[in-house]
Amino acid sequence: MYLLIDAGNTSIKLLLADATHLFPTVYTTTVLEIESSIRELQKKYTITHAIMACVRAVEDSNSIISLLKKCHIQYISWDRSQLPLAIAYDTPDTLGQDRLMAAIGANHAYPLRNILVIDSGTCIKYDFVDASNIYQGGSISLGINMRFRALKDYTSRLPLLEVDSCPTPIFTGKNTTEAIYSGVVTGVIQEIEGFIAYYTHKYSSMLVILTGGNSVFLSQHIKYTTTIVLPTIIFVGLQQILLLQLKKQNIL
Repeated sequence: MYLLIDAGNTSIKLLLADATHLFPTVYTTTVLEIESSIRELQKKYTITHAIMACVRAVEDSNSIISLLKKCHIQYISWDRSQLPLAIAYDTPDTLGQDRLMAAIGANHAYPLRNILVIDSGTCIKYDFVDASNIYQGGSISLGINMRFRALKDYTSRLPLLEVDSCPTPIFTGKNTTEAIYSGVVTGVIQEIEGFIAYYTHKYSSMLVILTGGNSVFLSQHIKYTTTIVLPTIIFVGLQQILLLQLKKQNIL
């Protein structure tokens, strides 16, 4: 059994896999609680190897790797020069591991397709893979909760809202709560649809994959027919890289 780790800005997500399947339950934890989370999984499953996509500070990444060794789980590192995708990114060493794994996962799940992956978590990340299996790059924007927080923190009187503060997205707010909700949530929807419109104009037969914490909510309001919600797309990428590395080590 393998342990796949997505160490994001807000939380750390764990998923179990084998050579052919991802298991359905995603375990969400924190840096402080990750050891107990892994120990609990080890009581139920025999975990031999682990791989991680981490966008947190280097010390957090190193502490998780040290913990895996402490738990007698072999950590598998990966080399950006040995990927199943070509990378057309000017600074590949600065490309977030989560963005890269999402692109690899999308390309594996839907090969030879033009794919826009939209990861709506702490940040909103747009990553485009073309039908020639080339990762072209993308965009990074503020996530919904970050926008709400910025309005609260950088003003004196605006309240802090959440994504469910209003029942549906609106354009013309009739009070302060509705006005903030319109600016943030409707603004995000318009932003996403603008990116989709750009790529669909430039590339034919494009698939949009939504992932991240707000993906289900956004999928209800984005008007694009070929849209799929795949919460585990980063884990698909991690699984493929793990299997690739195990084969190179003659473990598979």
